[in-house]
Amino acid sequence: MTVNPPVLKSVMEKGQGTAARMLDRLPGIAQEALVKALDYPHVYPDLDPLVKCLMAIQIKQGHSSFISEDLAHSRTLFDARMKAIAAKPTTVKVIEELRLPLQSGSIFARHYHPAPQKKLPMVIFYHGGAFMVGGLDSHDEFCRLLAVHAKVQVLSVAYPLTPEFSPLQM
Repeated sequence: MTVNPPVLKSVMEKGQGTAARMLDRLPGIAQEALVKALDYPHVYPDLDPLVKCLMAIQIKQGHSSFISEDLAHSRTLFDARMKAIAAKPTTVKVIEELRLPLQSGSIFARHYHPAPQKKLPMVIFYHGGAFMVGGLDSHDEFCRLLAVHAKVQVLSVAYPLTPEFSPLQM
């Protein structure tokens, strides 16, 4: 199987979210075959096949990393990609925007509660992104899914990103 990188790049840029959702529906063995067809250069046997697919496609698109030297561009691109993956937002009964006080000011947070009439355990969620990209909006759908399907409250914390802030400043 040969893959035409310019065609693949065009298709992925036009429908990244749809493509990612479709890839997620493929059986793991098909995802692994796609990873091989894309000549993915890394060997991570324990990594989820879907994640390997997404990383292989990212490399074929010319992005060796999701964070480049142009941090503002990386943040915009990361947020757009995460938003594209989410189709229609999952319904959560209560979503509340919060400001949490700190010694040096405050940070934003978002509270998801799938069943406000019930006492449910809470997961404190710190988004991915290597402390440089991501935030409340980029991981909103993930938090919605977690709240609804795990039947938990989720408190998503928008911690300050580096290099503008150091963890010591919190």
